Amino acid sequence: MLVLFLAMTALLGTTGWVIAGLSGVKFALILAVLSWVFTPSSSSSLVMRFYRARPIPTHLFPDLYQISNLMAQRAGLKRLPVLYLLPGRSMNAFATGTEKDPAICLGQGLIQALNTKEIAGILGHEISHIKNNDVLVMGYASLFNRITYYVSLIGQIGLVFLIPMIWIKEGHLPIIPAMIIAFAPAINLLLIQALSRSREYEADLGSAMLTNNPDYLCAALRKLEIYRKNMRRWFGIPMTAEQQNSLLSTHPPTQDRIRRLQSYKIRYQHLLWT
Repeated sequence: MLVLFLAMTALLGTTGWVIAGLSGVKFALILAVLSWVFTPSSSSSLVMRFYRARPIPTHLFPDLYQISNLMAQRAGLKRLPVLYLLPGRSMNAFATGTEKDPAICLGQGLIQALNTKEIAGILGHEISHIKNNDVLVMGYASLFNRITYYVSLIGQIGLVFLIPMIWIKEGHLPIIPAMIIAFAPAINLLLIQALSRSREYEADLGSAMLTNNPDYLCAALRKLEIYRKNMRRWFGIPMTAEQQNSLLSTHPPTQDRIRRLQSYKIRYQHLLWT
């Protein structure tokens, strides 16, 4: 994760350097810091309201809260997550907030399709996201992406005015700086996708540790993959193996995640079965 963040910072600094030298680097980094400081953070309840998710009453789903609270205590969270229900057939789950304001949203279709152990695997995964501060991590990455885009846009506008002057003076366009300016946003996007996939693998490991059994999440992932395939088939959307392993995907391929989870039985046996 640190390497990817350093790569994003280096890319932003390089883009600023190409545009205005050391002053461009300072401008880009100061802009990133100011944007982070003055960007308002949204509470988990506000995020859930945006998705039209409703809080799950404890008395209606006591088992869900019992599992969630147990996973949260094992993870050492300061506050127990509030569970929300996303109405409809969606088999989706996501976490938001920090350890001070944690919340987990579960799709109604997910609750209906998975058994207790599989839901425990999903909750362990989402609680690991909260414990690892992945919401903040991806928020910072998204901020770097926006700043890199705007700095690159400034450079591209400058190139538009520079090209006629070069043509009149019969000069040469600096190819490498121009390519950096043009492709910096795309490169940064690939770095963000790589960061997202690494956080998913880490949350998978966290689920295995919290549930004490990687098979719980494996079984849930298999059902989710079947659901996704059925949805693509229903809408007539083809999905090749190359697309499933695309660098633009925010989640690793399901089979890769399952293979890693199965390998945890051996690599972390001394932790899983104690």
